Amino acid sequence: MVWHLANVTQVISKMSCFKSCSEGKCATYMRIGCAVYLQKLSLLLSLSRAFLLAIDVGAKQGMSYLNDRLHFNANNDVHNFHMWVLPLFYRKTANIILTMISKALEVIEPL
Repeated sequence: MVWHLANVTQVISKMSCFKSCSEGKCATYMRIGCAVYLQKLSLLLSLSRAFLLAIDVGAKQGMSYLNDRLHFNANNDVHNFHMWVLPLFYRKTANIILTMISKALEVIEPL
């Protein structure tokens, strides 16, 4: 699926680096994109005093998920970031959800 998206991106953008993109190369591009996104989010959060975390837990096609959005003010602008959707392989207890969110936030801002 991701490989298909890379090839569609190549057709639309006409960038040769996406031509005949292998699944491994595509996964590397995705990892780099996620790292850049999380770094930008970390830098913006460092300019903010507080943030609001909006949490949504649900299920689609029999798979439970945790969807997080982050709202904060930095440089006199209000930011609304979709952080991630994490699969919930276990029961949806408050303790499990809090643990997942804590571990994920430590990626952005280590304690």
